[in-house]
Amino acid sequence: FFHEMNWKLKVACITLDRLGRRRAMVLSLSIVLMTLIVLGVYAYLAPPQPTISQINNGSDTNWSWIPLASLMIYMFGVNLGVTCVPWILSSEYFPTSIRSQATSVCACSASLLGFAVLQMYGIMVESLGQPGLYWTYAVIAAVGIAFTLGLMKETSGKTIG
Repeated sequence: FFHEMNWKLKVACITLDRLGRRRAMVLSLSIVLMTLIVLGVYAYLAPPQPTISQINNGSDTNWSWIPLASLMIYMFGVNLGVTCVPWILSSEYFPTSIRSQATSVCACSASLLGFAVLQMYGIMVESLGQPGLYWTYAVIAAVGIAFTLGLMKETSGKTIG
């Protein structure tokens, strides 16, 4: 587990230094957006599970690799920016005098929002269905791209504090 996190952190640091925070965040959210759209389309169009006789006869068209590939690409995209840029920015945006308190508020808010998202999952699946849930998250990623392009300041290479 820690080896995997160390590898992801190294890739993220190299990416953030070369691309900058804004570009990395836009790239990350774009990958997330595309994979969520693909997952939503797959969930919407997915054929029913093949029967044993269809599998044995070779008559089933197997598209079951699409969700796994999408999820792998999604995780790659998330780790490029969505999971690390907010934490880096929370330490770069705030002045040194309030940095620890402000970062604590950010961490607490992120934990509460994560908890709320997990609690809403069942309700959202029941009301939107699996495809609708993926597409809702894709819309949120699109809003994140617009927010990043419109309001996020680039801090790479600038003095902080």
